[in-house]
Amino acid sequence: MKLILYIIFLCSFSTHASVTVDKDTKNDIILNVSEVYVLGDNDTLTDAKAINIEQAKKSASDYAGTYVESELKLLDGKITKQQVRVLSAGFMEVVTRSDKREVNQSGSIQLTTEAKIKLSKQSIKDGIEKLKSDPERQEKVKSLSEDNKRLRNKLIELTRNINTGVSRQDLMADREAILKELNHNRSSAKQVFEEGTLFQLAQLDDRDYSLAKDDINKNLFGYFQNEAKVLIGKPKFTKNTDGTYDITVYVNWKLDGNQVKEVLNKYFDLSIQYDVVYSVSINQSLNRSPKKKHQYSGKLLDYMKNKSVLLVVSAGNKKSTLPLSGLNGFFGREYYVFQYESDDKNYRTATKSGVNPIIIRGVSPSSLKKMTKIEAKIVISNG
Repeated sequence: MKLILYIIFLCSFSTHASVTVDKDTKNDIILNVSEVYVLGDNDTLTDAKAINIEQAKKSASDYAGTYVESELKLLDGKITKQQVRVLSAGFMEVVTRSDKREVNQSGSIQLTTEAKIKLSKQSIKDGIEKLKSDPERQEKVKSLSEDNKRLRNKLIELTRNINTGVSRQDLMADREAILKELNHNRSSAKQVFEEGTLFQLAQLDDRDYSLAKDDINKNLFGYFQNEAKVLIGKPKFTKNTDGTYDITVYVNWKLDGNQVKEVLNKYFDLSIQYDVVYSVSINQSLNRSPKKKHQYSGKLLDYMKNKSVLLVVSAGNKKSTLPLSGLNGFFGREYYVFQYESDDKNYRTATKSGVNPIIIRGVSPSSLKKMTKIEAKIVISNG
């Protein structure tokens, strides 16, 4: 009698899977998977649904092992079908499913589950390449494969005990836990192949940050330094009580503001400073918030702040500077500003410390006698 019940059980739990290809694209393959489960006396419809979808996923990953070998031709002596099954299980998605309950010819209730399951071909390819060159990943996959085999054997044993004896809640709970573990192992498989991704992203971020710095140095700071047109107005002289002179001179500079905006807009969300014309503003808090344009935007802003665009005016051995980049605004709403052109009407500057006209103080009469001109240039200062 027990043998008969066991045979009935095996029939109810055997793979009635039908797997066909629904769609095969460059990046994905979508499978139509059909599973049938014959319910035992102690099974519930919920149990049957869970078992069927588990079997459907297994059938899809089994298919992937054969598909990769025959179609993608990526297997070599180092990679096995079983490894591909574990790998593909981590990168599958149940797109749709439907369940149909009916009574079979033996008078038993059976549940037929039709599922569309999508497998990521690119993820499988990438995973195989990682497996080939990484013995540690191979060991993790081997461990998952062995655990899956253990869990499925346990699943069969539990289902047999449930359906060949008196219904026991502890066995039902154990079977549910096994199904959850099998599903968890799929997530673990995905993690195995995504391990290192955060580090790789960090490396990419560092690379992008380095490229951004190079761009800023060349096309922002370099643009100010090499392309600005600087003109000096007529100087005015004020004699001090100690006999030295202060020289006051208005300086005009001009760059194409569109290029300045274009470079900065790649890395920051820009703001408008209505009180200072001819300037580009970066809201510090916005560009450090989770909404920042790039992960490294705040870091890049700090890098720029450690440099200064300075308009340097020299008279002999005396000089004075006008910052063309720096902080503006007020506490809580501070902006980092670049002023690409002088404000000839209002004489306003975009930074808190900027003053135009510029005053060169304390020029001695002897130095003044030797001077033939006042010079002005834009330099980039570190720190």
